[in-house]
Parts: sequence; structure tokens; C-alpha cells
Amino acid sequence: MSDTAVASLIYAARDAAVTARDAAELARDGAVAALASITNQISAALPMVYTFQVGGDVQSADVENAEVTKHHVLWMALDGVLQNEDTFNVTEGLITPVDGDWPEVTLQVKLGIGMPISIAAAVPLMQSVRNVQVADDAAIEATKLSYTALAAPYVKRSVSEKFREVRSLADYGGKGNGTFDNSAAWADAIDDAMSFPNGGTIYLPAGHYGAGSSISFPKTAGKWLRVVGEGAGTVIDVSGVADHAWYVGGALAAGGTNFRAEQLQFVGQSQTGKTAIRLENANGAQFENIFLDTMNDGFDMTDSYAVSFVGIQTVNVGRYSIYSNTPAHNTIIDRCKAFNAGVANSGCFLWIDGHTDNLVVQNSDFESCRQIFNLADGGSSARFVGNYTEYCVTDPFGFGTGVYGLDMSNNWLSFGAAFEFTKWFGGAFQRNRLFNQNIFWNSTCRDVQTGGNRLSGTSTMQPFPAQAISAFLNGSSVGARPITYFKDQGGFVHLTGELVVGANGSPAFSLPAGYRPIPAGIHPRFSTVSAVDNKSAFLIADSSNGNIVPTCSGNQTITLDGIIFKAE
Repeated sequence: MSDTAVASLIYAARDAAVTARDAAELARDGAVAALASITNQISAALPMVYTFQVGGDVQSADVENAEVTKHHVLWMALDGVLQNEDTFNVTEGLITPVDGDWPEVTLQVKLGIGMPISIAAAVPLMQSVRNVQVADDAAIEATKLSYTALAAPYVKRSVSEKFREVRSLADYGGKGNGTFDNSAAWADAIDDAMSFPNGGTIYLPAGHYGAGSSISFPKTAGKWLRVVGEGAGTVIDVSGVADHAWYVGGALAAGGTNFRAEQLQFVGQSQTGKTAIRLENANGAQFENIFLDTMNDGFDMTDSYAVSFVGIQTVNVGRYSIYSNTPAHNTIIDRCKAFNAGVANSGCFLWIDGHTDNLVVQNSDFESCRQIFNLADGGSSARFVGNYTEYCVTDPFGFGTGVYGLDMSNNWLSFGAAFEFTKWFGGAFQRNRLFNQNIFWNSTCRDVQTGGNRLSGTSTMQPFPAQAISAFLNGSSVGARPITYFKDQGGFVHLTGELVVGANGSPAFSLPAGYRPIPAGIHPRFSTVSAVDNKSAFLIADSSNGNIVPTCSGNQTITLDGIIFKAE
């Protein structure tokens, strides 16, 4: 707005005020209030622009008014470039540089003598304000400012509404300079995010954030709390914490947490003593694209189920990249990368102390780790699918008391040494590619289906040993081939081998619990043939006790190949 326009506005306001006073019954209440507000806020003197040539011996500019201070300066420019207020001083109307000398330039300064015009009052008359220089401590209520994206079809919204979507830690005083204590900023940011009905997102700008004390993210009670950084640019230093940098969840078991963190890097200075994130009763927490570098543990969990780890990268994590001291049902590990995990402190990438169901590890890369995962108390219905593994310092897997129904398929496996699976009960080892890897099966394994595996380099794989019948009844005995039984992934029992029948119509041997026909009370009858002369014979499988009863003359040798039934 030009100076002439401002002067006109002043005189118009004064005339309107006089008219309103003499004819109040004709004036609108709103107009009177607006005019009075404008009159009270506009200075009696006009803002003025002064121009000086400075440089050389001329290192000051005198506006010839001893009452002028920096408070009255709206802006100052050198050759048209606006200057920060900390680059010049104003004392009794004399403008001088703070440091050094001015070069030979044109200095312009705009002064607003008296009380400044209120933007809130002026905007309705001026319609818009552009390129306004304001003091560092100036503030306008966010609900009275609008935000518009770059171009259509975006629409105008209030700044407060825009800020609600994503709040930066810097908005609460946070600093990423490596030394600042951000505890208070985190507390304010979390409280603010949780004050909204659906929670909110906290943005962590690129920087180095020293963690002198642990930051707690509470159980969210139906609200989402999301923390997002700038990937490798957002660094959280865990070396200064007593134990862990972040704590997610709470002591109460009820409920889960809608917590999500992504695009962050946690770093330490040693592979002992420090943990990045501690979870307690944090069911449903999500972590994506988190980088862990040089610390003792990455994630330390207690009573936390259905936690997902996607795109996690760990390098030189001394003990456990992910650890749980309780069952960790429904844990998902997807598209992760681990190098040198667990080597320094006899650990592994994933260690779970409690018996865990429905663990999924897929599409991930494990290289030079001490061990990939260890289910210390066993588990069931686990999947290890689509992974790349190269060199493990010790056995790549530990199944503790036993793993049931593990599907280990479609992997590239090169552990670096011969490996013997133990305590694997049911499931499949199929369609894997083995490179310079020898695989053996311990006698504790049961019912693992193998097939479609590709052996390359020097790889070998022992055929999976089916369970053999060693105890026979009523004079029956084994024939030329051992009698074995095996349960596939569909729960069907397969019998193979040759049986020399003892007493006709009497049990020849018994199958253990878990391998008996269902439903109970049904005793399926199977047709078979003599292994010698192809004469017909029959077998009855007793669902109540697992007895296999031949119905043919004694001393006849019959084959059990092809006898299949659904088992309990």
C-alpha cells in the first residue's frame, strides 16, 4: 500500500468517525467498531522511506530524528537486499553497521513512527499482505491465517488446520545440534499430538539428536501416534542414555498401542550396554525403515504381540537386533537387512524367550550374523520364506523345545558350514536353493516335507528320515523294507514298507498318538496286496488305539505303500 493510500485511509477514518458520532442512529455497529479499531491503531505519522548512499568514509545514515530507535524500523535494505535486524544498530536516529564497514551501496530504511498498524485490522481493507518483514517475536494466531498450496486444485485452509496434520519437534523448541536436551520438546509434542481425537504425527527434521534421557511414548488408547524422520539424515544418538533411548507402551497389559516410527537412524558408539527402543505391552506397534548402528540391542520387547518390523537395517548390533523376554506372537519381519548381528555378545538377529506362535520372517537379507533367529522355548506356525542368508558364525537357527509347522521355503541358503536341523516337527523345507551348504536331519525331527530344493556348488542334503516301526505285535515282523510312517502338511499319514503278518485279524503294530485316524470311532479299512504273489489283503486302522490290524492268512508279506488316511 502506498503512503498516499495510507494517508487517505487515515483521513477517511477520521471523517467516518465524526459522521458516526453525529449520526450514530444511521451507522452500522460493525462499521463503527471497525473504524474505531483502525483509528486507534494507525499512527499519527506516516511510515516513511529514507535513502542514503553509504560506504567508504560514510558509515552511518542519519534520519535526523533523535527519537528514532530500532523499534521504529520496519525494514532496512542494502542495494535492495533486506538485512536482518542484527546487522545494524539505530541510536538516536543514527543507523550504523554492527560488524565491519558497509561497502559502497544504496541504503534504504522504512520507518513507522509511533504505534505500528495492526495486520489483523488492516487485512480486511488491504485484502492481502505480501512480503512483509516483521520482528522475530511477532506472532499471529494460526486460526486467522490461511494456507494455500502451490496451485489448483488445492483449496485454502487455515494454518492451524494444516499444522494439525504434521507437527515438527522444532515447533516445540527441539534442536538437532547433537547436544541440546530435547526431553521437554518431546513431552510437549507428544501431549499436543495426543490432545486431538485421532492422535497425530511428529516430524523429526534432519539433524543429530543426543538422547540424554529416555523418551516415553504412551499407550495410545485408540489414537495413532506416528514419528517420522528424514532417513539417514535424522540421527538419534543412544550412547548417552542409561539404558534405552525410547520407551513405547506402558506397564498395564490392557490394550495395545497404535504407535508407528519410520525413517530414523539410531546410532551408538559401542556394541555393549545400550538399547535403541524398549517396548512393553506395545501390541501392534509398527517400525519401518529404521537403521540401527553399533549398539548392544536394537529392540527389547516385553509382552508385545503383533509388532511389525519392515525395512529394518542393523549393522554391528552386538547382542540382539530384536529381543523379547516373553512370547512374541504374530511378530512380522519383512524386507529387513542384518550384518554382523550378535557376533560381539553371543546373540543373534532375533531371539525370543517365550513359546511363540505365528512368527513371520520374509524377504530379508542376513549376512555374517552369529545366528538368524532362536526360539528359546520353541514355537508353532512359523514362516521363513524368501530370504537371503550368507555365512553364520554358529548354527543359523535354534528351535529350543521344538518348532511345530515351520515353513522354510524359497530361500537362498549358504550358512557356511554343515547344519543339522533339530526338533522340527511338521512343516516344509521346500524350493530352497542351497549353495555350498550341507543339510542334515537330527532324529528329533518329525514330518518335515522336503522337495524342489536346488543343490548348487558343493551342497548336499540328507533325505528326510521317516519314522520307523520297531515294535511288532502277535508274531508280525518287518519285511524286506522297513515300515515307516509320515504326516504331511495337510495332516494325512502315509505308510510305507513291507509287513510279515503274524496272527490273522490281530494287531501287527500300533501308531502313536497324533498319527491315528479321525474321526474317533471310525476304523478305516484299506486294500493292499501281497508283496510276494500280489494276492489281495486288507488292513484296518483302529482310531481308538492306533492298532494296524491285517486281515489275511498268517506269514503272508504285504506292502503298506500307498496307505493314506487323515490323522488326528
